[in-house]
Amino acid sequence: MADLEQQQQQGQDGGINSGGSGSSAGERLREEYRRHVQTQLSHDLVDTIASLQQHQHHLQQLSEQLELATKQVKSSATETKDTINATLDAFLITVNEAVSARRQQLLDEVQQVEEEALGPLEQCGRELACRLDEVEERVTQGERLQRHSGVMARDTVLRFQEEAAAMTSLPEVPALCAVPSVSVEFPHDPSLEDEVRELVGRAGRVSRMGPVQITNIVEQPGALLVSWEEVDEDVSDEGLEFCLECSNTGATDPHAAVFTRKYEGPDYSFLLRDLKAGENYLLRVASRREGASCFGPWSLVQAASTNRSHFSECVCVCVKFLYLIFLLFFHASGFYFVVM
Repeated sequence: MADLEQQQQQGQDGGINSGGSGSSAGERLREEYRRHVQTQLSHDLVDTIASLQQHQHHLQQLSEQLELATKQVKSSATETKDTINATLDAFLITVNEAVSARRQQLLDEVQQVEEEALGPLEQCGRELACRLDEVEERVTQGERLQRHSGVMARDTVLRFQEEAAAMTSLPEVPALCAVPSVSVEFPHDPSLEDEVRELVGRAGRVSRMGPVQITNIVEQPGALLVSWEEVDEDVSDEGLEFCLECSNTGATDPHAAVFTRKYEGPDYSFLLRDLKAGENYLLRVASRREGASCFGPWSLVQAASTNRSHFSECVCVCVKFLYLIFLLFFHASGFYFVVM
């Protein structure tokens, strides 16, 4: 009886232990599932954060691009306004100087004509005044003789008559048609003001972009092939010549860069040679009509570089490499030599 009770107790204990181990396995499964879910959520969260960070990076790039675009518009507009003001201020100064010079020239010409015409007339006036004084004096003398006619000698009267007769000649005075009537003539159709207004109205032309732009840059060993074209449809490309400038001073701001002229001529492309691999170069191009004294607005500045070394540099590297192999081979063979 005691043995049976002991077996039942052991069976109950075994059932309890079996149930306990089953419960423990379930808990382990739930814990593993929970960890798996947490791990998956963590991975998903990492991927989401990485995607957001990439999106943030793209937004920052767009923001920087927008900032550069805004800066380009504002800086180019400011430079263009300064150019307009400086050019037209210089034009006003030149016009004022030209008008003042022309005014003085015309006044000097009038003064010269006046002086040349008045010289003989003034001389004639002095002679007439002298003649009038003489006549007035003779008239006064004759009136005195007339008042004393009762006691006048005949010789005195005859001498007075002879002197009066000698004074009857008149000096020559030019007719009005023989002396200058000074005048000036300015154009009336069109007037001087209309001509100046029309000329000023054609001065200057604002463009959203420079009339010529760099369209392609091809990387070559130690060189860059730069191509450009006229992008302004209102401007004919006949008789144009171009100017290509380059800067490799290390400046990233085109306004602070120092440019050097590399090409000037009618071609639409140019090969920049002898460039250093890995260095950044800033490029710009402008155009002008044949015979013009200066080039027009510059294109947008383009940055370019070549990562391909020049053939001579590659040959030099190959020679050094072969020389190193040559040294290693002789060293391994036990040969030694001295390079002079």
